[in-house]
Amino acid sequence: RQRAPRILRPPAHPAHDQHHDAGRQARSGGNHQVSEEVEELFHVTYLPIEELLENCEMISLHLPVTDLTRNSINDDFFSKMKDQSYLINTARGELVDTNALIHALKTKKLKMAGLDTIAGEPVQKDNSLINQSKEILDKIVFSPHIAGITASSFKRSYEMTWIDIQLILNHQKPTHIVNPWENEKHD
Repeated sequence: RQRAPRILRPPAHPAHDQHHDAGRQARSGGNHQVSEEVEELFHVTYLPIEELLENCEMISLHLPVTDLTRNSINDDFFSKMKDQSYLINTARGELVDTNALIHALKTKKLKMAGLDTIAGEPVQKDNSLINQSKEILDKIVFSPHIAGITASSFKRSYEMTWIDIQLILNHQKPTHIVNPWENEKHD
């Protein structure tokens, strides 16, 4: 069985110049080839993006939003992906062209999408991605942008939750409402 291709992730320690440079190029969208030693060290195989998309059934995004990466997951990107593959975005919503994602799901190019973040946060009730048919929404797993959660952000989220619970118990409006348009129905 062939070894599954993987994307090279930048190393944790930038002191290794060769490794750091490869990670910088990957994050910037640059076309690069790392040395065989680096591939072996990290147990990865470098592939040009076209070959990666043709061969992988699951693509997971881990890069920042820059002028080069904004909306880079677009119709062209999806057209190169293997049919019935999966897209996972735990990075930034602005990487993905929402209309292209919807089209890829409707045409069954994508089997499913796992989205920890979508463009336009906080999400508004008129966001086109959340206003799809049940058939399309059943192909999307949304999570509340917690994939990169840290201990301190976890603690803050619990503190905010408990503050809101206290407000509700005291018959006051909570401070941190996720879907404020729903609250308008009850005012």
